[in-house]
Amino acid sequence: GTFTDITIITRNKDEPLYNWLVGQSDNIKIMEGMTNNPKLDDYDKKYNHLLIWDDLVLSKNLDPVCEYYLRARKKNVSLMFLSQSYVDIPKMIRKNSTYLVLFDLGGSKREQDFIMREWSGELDRDELRAIYEDAVKEKLSPLIIKGGKVKKIEKYRKGFLGFYDLDNFLKDIRDKFHIKPKRRVKKEEYISSSD
Repeated sequence: GTFTDITIITRNKDEPLYNWLVGQSDNIKIMEGMTNNPKLDDYDKKYNHLLIWDDLVLSKNLDPVCEYYLRARKKNVSLMFLSQSYVDIPKMIRKNSTYLVLFDLGGSKREQDFIMREWSGELDRDELRAIYEDAVKEKLSPLIIKGGKVKKIEKYRKGFLGFYDLDNFLKDIRDKFHIKPKRRVKKEEYISSSD
């Protein structure tokens, strides 16, 4: 597989999904609580590792997680921080994330506005909101945004496999809602998320 080992840190490991995952491989470990973070220096950088924190955003001390987000790449450790509240994720983690995977946020306008402000990049917030609403309208379909400097065709995904043709999609949205573009982006131009 892609990862030599997978470690999930969670509040409660007695969940059906976790019980099933542990039975699939000896290289999948589920641990409870922030005190069970593996030591970053113990990872062998010759291999790919995945470390996931699941729903621990309200833990008292997320400094160890922030440290991972600063240093893990050099140890060949990929990270995921799962949360139902984007606003509560420490800024250090948000700024050092390569991808943002958004499922339907429901009616949380505060969360939506916060995310649109941080991830709109070259797009108007209304344009990004239109892409988000289109992506999540199907059940369990996320909007995936790739951070950093990337080709615009690779920036926004509908679900896990579909990429947005921004020129065509946004033209229709702008016409429909009379939105003026922030800036014209050429076809092969690279775009990046705002800092």
